[in-house]
Amino acid sequence: MNATTRIDPGQDFLFANLHGRRSRFLRGEGLRRIAQSGSPDVLLRAMAGRGVKVASLDEARRELVRDLGEELKRVATMLDARTAAFHEAFLRRFWYEDLKTILHLRVLGQKESWAEGLLVDLPGLPRLSVPALLAARNGAEFVAVLPPGERDIARVVDGLAADGNIPRADTLLDRRFFAGLLAAAGQCPRSARPLARELVEGEIDMSNIVTLLRNRRTYHLPTPEVVALCLPDGPATSRKLEALAEAKTPAEAAGLLPRQLAECLRGRELADLPRVEDALREWLHRLACNGFRDYERPRRSSVAYPYLKWIEMLNLGRLSEGMRFGLLPAELSSLLIREGARV
Repeated sequence: MNATTRIDPGQDFLFANLHGRRSRFLRGEGLRRIAQSGSPDVLLRAMAGRGVKVASLDEARRELVRDLGEELKRVATMLDARTAAFHEAFLRRFWYEDLKTILHLRVLGQKESWAEGLLVDLPGLPRLSVPALLAARNGAEFVAVLPPGERDIARVVDGLAADGNIPRADTLLDRRFFAGLLAAAGQCPRSARPLARELVEGEIDMSNIVTLLRNRRTYHLPTPEVVALCLPDGPATSRKLEALAEAKTPAEAAGLLPRQLAECLRGRELADLPRVEDALREWLHRLACNGFRDYERPRRSSVAYPYLKWIEMLNLGRLSEGMRFGLLPAELSSLLIREGARV
């Protein structure tokens, strides 16, 4: 019997190309074998085979991020302008992470040398001038070095100088990033737009859940303070932040969440927060996988692809860090985002 699909002929090449690219990811059994070897040499050779060439595990994260950025830029050349803009907005997470690092160094009074090996210059994103940003005396001087669209960051810089509240400053930058990513998702082509929004909103919900549970386990901030560290626009969490902040256990929080998110929390204790976080990330990865495989709506693969590539990067980064600290193979295997290793 002949199998047929309703793939738009205009999307035929892109759909096949993205699936071919994903077939070369380090995942599944190949990734498990690397973890079970426990050998940095095996990991470095495997990454080199994927084009990520590093001399030592110390350099791995930066090169993995750069590989992700270069890959998404290559893919963007095949995309329509709106989906390409979504890829660029997705990559800005790393630009904002670098900006956070610089702000942290300013608060801690560290020098430029501390930023070496931490920051990543990604293609197509504004380059951050570390010496000028560290030397800036106030927010106005700081943003004078940034692109014009980032002028509002002056308030973050001045606020951080006044109160030293790093979590609050990080949250303000996260809000800027997710607002931009959500706006880009809303401009994607119609058939891909719902999935793009669902993935971004899922990230926001994940972040809020982890922030609230981490506070309950470790920081014990008053409810208004921890709610202020959460993000807007999470459909499952943003209207329930105060109630979630009052939940004493993941099981209590689960009772306030939709089924798929609740399943990531059930049977867990506060001490299991890393596993909760991994379960949430695996849920997001399944969502991306389902969209990536949607033969009826092939455009969805192009908005799912950045998330799938990101999971590969995170798993390889975790193995790199685990091996740096001499973890045993069983411990390394437990670091993997399991859905990313299995699907």
